[in-house]
Amino acid sequence: MVSYIQIAWANGLYTFASLIGGAIGIFYGLDGWRADTADVPLQDSPRVKNLIWVLGPGVVAFLGDTKALDPNAKKVQVLLAYFAPCLIMALLVVAAWGFIIGIERIGAVIVKNNFGYGIGDALGDYFFFGYRNYRKKSDEAKTNFLAARATDQENRTAAFHAAYRRQLTYSIAAAGGVVGNSSHEHRVAIARVILGSITAVVKSYHGDEENEENSKRFRANLMLARDVDDKLRSKLMFVGQCQAQITRCLELIAYDTDEAQESIVVPLAEAPNLALPGAPAAFIDPDGVVVVNDTAKMEFRSEVSEKVQREIKGYFESSLFRSFGSIRIIGGGKAIGVVNVDARVTNVFGQYEQEQHRIVEYLLPFCATIGVVFSHRQTGE
Repeated sequence: MVSYIQIAWANGLYTFASLIGGAIGIFYGLDGWRADTADVPLQDSPRVKNLIWVLGPGVVAFLGDTKALDPNAKKVQVLLAYFAPCLIMALLVVAAWGFIIGIERIGAVIVKNNFGYGIGDALGDYFFFGYRNYRKKSDEAKTNFLAARATDQENRTAAFHAAYRRQLTYSIAAAGGVVGNSSHEHRVAIARVILGSITAVVKSYHGDEENEENSKRFRANLMLARDVDDKLRSKLMFVGQCQAQITRCLELIAYDTDEAQESIVVPLAEAPNLALPGAPAAFIDPDGVVVVNDTAKMEFRSEVSEKVQREIKGYFESSLFRSFGSIRIIGGGKAIGVVNVDARVTNVFGQYEQEQHRIVEYLLPFCATIGVVFSHRQTGE
């Protein structure tokens, strides 16, 4: 390299030949690798056609009388001064362009937006067939990926709606078995069937119904409103120093399975600003819905004592679930309880508010069915 530079700058003719060679090399690299040569006959390829521009000055230098321009110039060195920078600049342009494409594809992989068009495929298409071929293949990969994803989404939506209708049918059929004198245990058994349908719908919406690893990621339970008696008062949780003043509560009576579960009784506040987050808040909320996307980031109203806040945070830290949604149940024209759906992951009803509203709307008919089941409860139930 040092010897070449010395030769190039030793004579004005050599320097001129180097500048011409470098410029033509840049042109050859840009023009030769810009077009798509995949379906172009060899004789029509810009890389072949542009060889005329590359070889032309070399032929002139070889056949021409260089002594007339510079008595000290030698043809071999003029040709070297021309062809060396031409080749180097062409390689640099092609390599730099390929490097930029490689960086672009790496970035697409990092953000998971490469649409199945890998780095190796991209660079191969560019180096062999040109930049436009690379862009065409990249756009085709994106189009095919989005089309496949749209088809997959349509299939998932169709499968979800089919599963949804099936679960709703099960729930309505189960509720049809309730008569006026049905026992509390019978109603709970029917509610458990409906809760199972609610869990199945949420799993199906998230695409987890076939995933054994996540098969227990979602659960549903039912809490009914009760007047507090001595037995329930002894089970009350999160009441602070005012346990004796609590007159109404929510008692957990059923999960979506018949497995043994812990008994939970939480107080119902008469004023919205005193309601605990989750089911108690949903019971008196105007919309009847409360969603906690992350139990580790649960927010409390300022009226809730710090002691109760610590107890609630401690409870969720020791529990398995990370998020939950609570939906009020109406029966006989009044609020009678709450359905809770919890998950071992965050965002039980989805990450975005619009998605959460959509899932709640899907679950409302099931909650209404449970409301019908318990709308005429016997005294003391």
